[in-house]
Amino acid sequence: MLAGVVVSACLAVVLPLKTLSARRDYHHRCPKDGIINGIVSERSGIRYDRAMRFVCRKGLLTFQCENSGYVTKLKESFDFRCPADTVLAGVSSRFDRLARDRQFSFRCCKVRRSRTSTCRKSGWYGASDDIRLQVPPGWAVSELNSQYVGRGGGRSWRIEICYLA
Repeated sequence: MLAGVVVSACLAVVLPLKTLSARRDYHHRCPKDGIINGIVSERSGIRYDRAMRFVCRKGLLTFQCENSGYVTKLKESFDFRCPADTVLAGVSSRFDRLARDRQFSFRCCKVRRSRTSTCRKSGWYGASDDIRLQVPPGWAVSELNSQYVGRGGGRSWRIEICYLA
């Protein structure tokens, strides 16, 4: 795990957490002056999906945002990286009940007077692991990797953060 990044109990929340229910579609978009700086994901006893929450850090002027459209296929692993010098500011996902899997779409934005540098990846969070990630000040999420586990196991996740220079 990233030193000083993963917290075990709770997040210092700047904006309210938006709880996203398992087995439902969701669309989370930070306000124009925010980026995602926290991810909480819990299995909650559901075998093939997880409830997710995203936290936005407010006060960073974002611009030139791009929506990726759905970049993932059902029951396949994926590696999504925001374009150069942009960071994650939104996540959408649709749940397919038949496939018992999700497709994901991402929103990436530039942060005023900042460029990304010095990136670090977390270890893998297993399909049954809870995720409690708070991004330190001055850093932002730039990449999400997910491996499809199958047989009702859900997905494993790895998260990359980059320093905003």
